[in-house]
Amino acid sequence: MTDDEPEPPAYCPTCGRPMVGVTSTGPHDHYAQPCGCRVSQLEANSF
Repeated sequence: MTDDEPEPPAYCPTCGRPMVGVTSTGPHDHYAQPCGCRVSQLEANSF
């Protein structure tokens, strides 16, 4: 992959929809965006 190529999209591990980010509302509460599915801390950190 070169600097000109976009990164492949990340997908929600729960529903499979494309993710654009993760929202954290506490040390153990993380949600995929825009679907809102809850994700684990490990999954949130890997995004």
